[in-house]
Amino acid sequence: MKNFMLLIIFVLPLISMAQSYGDCISGDCENGYGTWHSHKKISFTNNVGDVIEFSETEYTGTFKTGKFNGLGTKDFYYKEGDDILSFTYTGRFLNGLVNGHFEEVKSGPYGDFWRFVGEFKDGRRNGIGVLYEGVRGFIQEKGIVGYWVNDKFIKEVAKF
Repeated sequence: MKNFMLLIIFVLPLISMAQSYGDCISGDCENGYGTWHSHKKISFTNNVGDVIEFSETEYTGTFKTGKFNGLGTKDFYYKEGDDILSFTYTGRFLNGLVNGHFEEVKSGPYGDFWRFVGEFKDGRRNGIGVLYEGVRGFIQEKGIVGYWVNDKFIKEVAKF
């Protein structure tokens, strides 16, 4: 759970930062609906010393003044060792940041899966959320309900 929280704290701010490194591949990515894609590699080191390198990013949804704004889906792909993993965010963006009710899914090889559904504000988890565990590539109907403030896990409300 702790590694999950640390990864999320450092992934969400990159949603906004990565937007300036790509190209519109279809539609209107300035003020309308379109698909934006980037092959630009973005690397950073988290606070436990792990290097995360996003190798590909794609957003499909609405744009306002060139920023992700409105309903959309954002996919991040990155390497962890020799494995390629992905994060998918689906929900509402505001000025390039995750805002409102969102679904977030992490997937990778060898059963490295989980799903989070909850509230975000200014690109950070804020409010109640449900974290579903993943086992062998399938998201289970068990997990926790918890409370987050500024991306910090504050309290477990219930297990199911």
